[in-house]
Amino acid sequence: MQVIGGGIDFTLTPSIAVGHRYSTDSADGKPTNLTELYISGVSGRAEYRKSHDSDDNWTGDPNTWDLFTGLSFISSPTDVIYNPDLETKKTFLLSQGDDSGLSVYYYQWHPSDEWSNPIQIQKSDVQPWATPAVVAWAGNDTRLDVFVVSRANNHLLHISKDSETDTWSDYEDLGGFGTTPPTAISRTLGTLDVLVRGGNGGLWHRAYSSGGIWSAWQRISGTVKIQGQPHAISISDTTIDVFAWGTDGAMLHKRYSSVDQEWSPADGFNVLKEDGLAGPPKAMTDGTGDIYIFAYSTQGELLWMTLGSDAASKGDVVSLADVPDII
Repeated sequence: MQVIGGGIDFTLTPSIAVGHRYSTDSADGKPTNLTELYISGVSGRAEYRKSHDSDDNWTGDPNTWDLFTGLSFISSPTDVIYNPDLETKKTFLLSQGDDSGLSVYYYQWHPSDEWSNPIQIQKSDVQPWATPAVVAWAGNDTRLDVFVVSRANNHLLHISKDSETDTWSDYEDLGGFGTTPPTAISRTLGTLDVLVRGGNGGLWHRAYSSGGIWSAWQRISGTVKIQGQPHAISISDTTIDVFAWGTDGAMLHKRYSSVDQEWSPADGFNVLKEDGLAGPPKAMTDGTGDIYIFAYSTQGELLWMTLGSDAASKGDVVSLADVPDII
């Protein structure tokens, strides 16, 4: 067992944001394959970050984390997933800021300027529990799309940023009834897929095509209900992998193929771990095709497992850390 997260006083089961990029900071100039974690602490809902390199060495000792400053946050973090060779990072959160309104903020990082101060985007009346979902089209910095849940009616709201003009659109109402933070991906340029847990506990999906058209909402979980926020990633421009937390504590998974235009399994989910989860899973890929899934256990551990690119082969569940005071 390798301890990667201690020394943070948790009062709620924290969400985990996982990022991946290449860094050329090494002395020999060769790219380093970095995996980065962002988690929630309790000092004004501060957010912490930590990374490990190609040799699986985590930065600093287990009790030392970097801290975002400048605001108090009420949400867990969301890391924008870029192509790993694009040396930029953005992390989004919700904060009340300097006035009574609730807004989406983000921090951005470039090698030349390090982390920025918090940047506010256009205000909207959003649910305080709905951590924003943020996606970069095809993994580049051309456009960002942000999804939040309306406080007024639990509809999904969508806003986008054109990086060339550095301007944000108005919020667009996508309807639905979200009861968790949404998750969103862009498989290829001009496409978006957004998923959320609905009012009936099912997993719902809506897609945006390159023709500029949104599909209707579709329940993709059959009769199965889920807990918490679903999570989706794309390891190719033809697939979506979705992970969820079952009502019995199971780790659930299903895959979409745009070639076959169908979900597998058609109804419900494949079960990756039968029980024992204390919160929803998060997943990432490091470019090899394998998928790495993280989740907290009911035993207060940070769990990790690997799913093969074929979505059929899977590794054992490994405990990465004993995390104190998780409830």
